[in-house]
Amino acid sequence: MKQRFKGTFEALFMAILVITLSACGGGSSDNNPPQNNQPELSQGVFLDSAVEGLTYSSGEVSGITNGEGRFEYEVGGTITFSIGSVTLGSTQAADIITPLELVSDAADETDAQVVNMLRFLQTLDNDANLDNGIQITQTMQDLIIDTIIDFDQSIEDFGNDGSVQTLISTLTSASDAGARILISAEEALLHFQETLADITGNPTGSDDGDYCAANTPSLSSARGNVYVFDVQSGDCLGIAEDNSPKKTIPLNILEIIVSEDITENVQVDIESTARLYLQSEGFNFDGFDLNYSFEITNNSTSDYCIDLSGDFNAKDADGNILEDINIYGTNSGPELFLNPAQRCFSAGYTQSYIAQSTFISREDFDKIASLEIGRAIVKPLDNAPSTKAEALDAQMSWTISADAPNYPALEVTFTNNIGRDIRLDKSQHKVWFFDDEGYALSSNSIRLHEALGFGDDDDLSEDDYIILGNGEVFSLLDAVADNAVVTPSRATKARVYLNWDYVTP
Repeated sequence: MKQRFKGTFEALFMAILVITLSACGGGSSDNNPPQNNQPELSQGVFLDSAVEGLTYSSGEVSGITNGEGRFEYEVGGTITFSIGSVTLGSTQAADIITPLELVSDAADETDAQVVNMLRFLQTLDNDANLDNGIQITQTMQDLIIDTIIDFDQSIEDFGNDGSVQTLISTLTSASDAGARILISAEEALLHFQETLADITGNPTGSDDGDYCAANTPSLSSARGNVYVFDVQSGDCLGIAEDNSPKKTIPLNILEIIVSEDITENVQVDIESTARLYLQSEGFNFDGFDLNYSFEITNNSTSDYCIDLSGDFNAKDADGNILEDINIYGTNSGPELFLNPAQRCFSAGYTQSYIAQSTFISREDFDKIASLEIGRAIVKPLDNAPSTKAEALDAQMSWTISADAPNYPALEVTFTNNIGRDIRLDKSQHKVWFFDDEGYALSSNSIRLHEALGFGDDDDLSEDDYIILGNGEVFSLLDAVADNAVVTPSRATKARVYLNWDYVTP
């Protein structure tokens, strides 16, 4: 049965979820970064309205989009959508995908191939009411056998294509609304442009007061694979005004365990309070993402790895565990070292640890009075795989084009002056945004293929990820800045986690 939505498009975007499934060695798998052989998974939503009934495949993950258009994907991988034997297209997996992303060379939504796909999907809606989503029923899916549809033709030719006309007649005859002809290109495009307007919030370039003005944050810390940027006084990253609720609560670590292999005095300081930020400004479904953050400092004279394990529990004012609130540690590292299996700290280094909960209502948020973590384990470095990363030269820019309706964008540019060639990880590189008070607001990804002007990382060769140590420059770009569009927040600090290793040992 088709999911009914309150309102039109705005509620559809509340289905956008970024659920990081983390794992790490030791303790509860929920609270640690993923092992190398386990891909990180997230959820996204396919929109024209929310489209139910699309078959999708991303790496080892596959399924059919549900009533909210949701799908699951492997982070950093590609995803393919189809209906029966008709393939719509493939693209880089992301939180929001529309037919526009499935046409890699489309300049905008008026591209003929995009419009043809829009007409096809909208016409197949089971009840012919696009305001409550697009439903492609199982009966329709079963009827599309050994049929190939060519979307890559002119709008006129597509409308006159006998195969298209026959398939539309067959499928709509099996729908609740009954048989009908292909919807007009003008009507399909108008509907999709309304969807795009709701996704983007109608950005109008640098004169739009909703967004932080273009600026160049300064690099305050560079430690190889962790780069911290601060904006100048009065500047910001994201949106100009952020009304999401936040609060500080007591944090209690039940046990700190120091490895028997460590003989010197260990001084690890973990904050006694945690900062909570509810992303209520963003588009969510049945609740919001909740970020927890606190600082860990290695005040010892040696480098150590510090893992948080055991249960993460949110408690109410009476000390009772709130069973419905699950907390997941995010992969906000590795710190300083190139081995992702270890969360390691140089002597004197401070890390902002980040955890998340999903589907949290404002009522749930108000109930949380304290945070409890089972244990912290301090271990020595495993010297064989724990190579400390050298720092690259780095700079960041937050830009808003004056040519509406472009989006705000975040770009980070690095120069490899370390004298050794490096290899970038093909996965997305993370950015976490913080405000002046240290609250973790939102995260997004910056990607090499977007900075190079490609729509998909499959368009890149292995050599594109090799950065020469003689001063070669590369950029990573978030073409649609998520902390302004999808999960809006007003940040003053950005912490970039760059994943790379040396080409030769």
